[in-house]
Amino acid sequence: MFARLASKPVLFAVLAVLLVIVGTLVWGGSAEETTGYTVKRRNLERFVTFSGTVVPRERVELAFERSGRISRINVSVGDTVKRGASIATLVADNAYAALQQQEAVIRTKEADLAALRRGSRPEEVAVKSAEYENAVQSSAETEKALRDELNDAFATADTELHHTIDQLFDSPRTLPHLKYPGPDSNLDARIRSERLELEDLMKSWRADVQAIQSNALFSQTFNRTASVAALAVVATEPSLEEMTDKTRDRLARLFEFTNVLSTYIHSVTENAALTEQALEDHRTGIAAARAAITTATSALNTARKNNADARALVVVRKASLRVAEVGASAEDIRAQEARIDAERARARELAGELRKYTISAPFESVVIERLVEQGEISTAGAHAFTLDSTGHLEIEARVSELDIISIKPDATAEVTIDAFGDDVAFSAHVSHVDPAEVDVDGVRGYGVSLILDPVKDTVVRAGMTANVLIHTIEREQVLAVPSGYIRREAGKAFVQIEGRDTETEVFLSASVPGELIEITSGVSEGDVLTLYTIYR
Repeated sequence: MFARLASKPVLFAVLAVLLVIVGTLVWGGSAEETTGYTVKRRNLERFVTFSGTVVPRERVELAFERSGRISRINVSVGDTVKRGASIATLVADNAYAALQQQEAVIRTKEADLAALRRGSRPEEVAVKSAEYENAVQSSAETEKALRDELNDAFATADTELHHTIDQLFDSPRTLPHLKYPGPDSNLDARIRSERLELEDLMKSWRADVQAIQSNALFSQTFNRTASVAALAVVATEPSLEEMTDKTRDRLARLFEFTNVLSTYIHSVTENAALTEQALEDHRTGIAAARAAITTATSALNTARKNNADARALVVVRKASLRVAEVGASAEDIRAQEARIDAERARARELAGELRKYTISAPFESVVIERLVEQGEISTAGAHAFTLDSTGHLEIEARVSELDIISIKPDATAEVTIDAFGDDVAFSAHVSHVDPAEVDVDGVRGYGVSLILDPVKDTVVRAGMTANVLIHTIEREQVLAVPSGYIRREAGKAFVQIEGRDTETEVFLSASVPGELIEITSGVSEGDVLTLYTIYR
């Protein structure tokens, strides 16, 4: 409406007066300077304003690393917890027991190490000697048991082959022929051939058994007056191991033959030469032979393991006796120390495993969310708690490319928060500036983070809106004038210096957004510029 009532000259005159008044207020000109501006050196300043959100310095979502029932929850929403404090735990009885057992192993080995370093007393040497003698005697007894099982295995094989299986044959040892031909002639031929091969196997088997029984060392095994050295030789006799392996293979061969016979006898039907009862007796006999061979194999395996364990114990007891007699060497001590280190490493692994059943605070923080209850089942990796760090809060914001050039790390800022009004001022400093522009939800900009300085009497909370003002000095002590004293035309800039009849061309620096513009040449400090009017 004012524009319609006032003429253009009057309106322009009013605007000119207003510009002079504003210039006086902004640049501190005196009453005599209202028509001109004295060029002087000053700082080029810039003010950047933007809004952001108060956030915690750190926020973390915590979950159990293992699944299980929650045995204890130690916090509620709003509680402050120290770094490393236990927040919640799962039932971990097995993991805890494993760690305790490992710690007991470490204590035992540490005691052994102390004994190595101390050396053995006479009574301890006597104990070690007795343990060694007992181990040798035990090894001799398990060897006898293994020899007995070897004999029993041969006896079982001999009985089942020559007294049970051979009832199906005529001349089984020389020219085996099945008494009751089956429907499969190929199967019958295979059975006759394998039966003849088994006879040769039994002959070599019998020779091996007789060789073991006649071994001169065999009698020393049971002679309690024999020397320890002689007994130790018997305990490590290699031919016994070889005989055990051969016996297991022979039993397996015979067992496979009974499988073929089982197939054969179930294919045979009763006839005039084979009654139903006789057929059933043969089937039962073959099944019993299979069971007897299986039992002999199992007993042989057990005897072999017992003998191997007993021989290993002899080696251990002998080493212990040697240490007790001559004392531990430096190598023995280092080896024991290495064993302890290995056990301690295992204990650390178990302790780490046990910690996976507990959620602990990674830093001093406030519990802001709890999603689980005591007694319920928690799944590994499922979000259970949310924590915000205590202490310094941050302000996160996004600014445009025009403003980002004036924001530097560590720059100070003035902050107001909507919840407290404009009268309550806070301070902050820039902690991070994104190196590149990014797109978030369709809005492009640069991320800026500021650390809010702590305030004792005012409770600032995460989520509040913060208004930030950053004051920066873009250039220091340069010749700068208000933009209203500069005229631009055809890519050039001019000023009007008081006392000169013509305009003076000046050169400007890169423009800093704002009211003042730096002049690099064309004017000198102290020159008085006149204000360009709208009509010129």
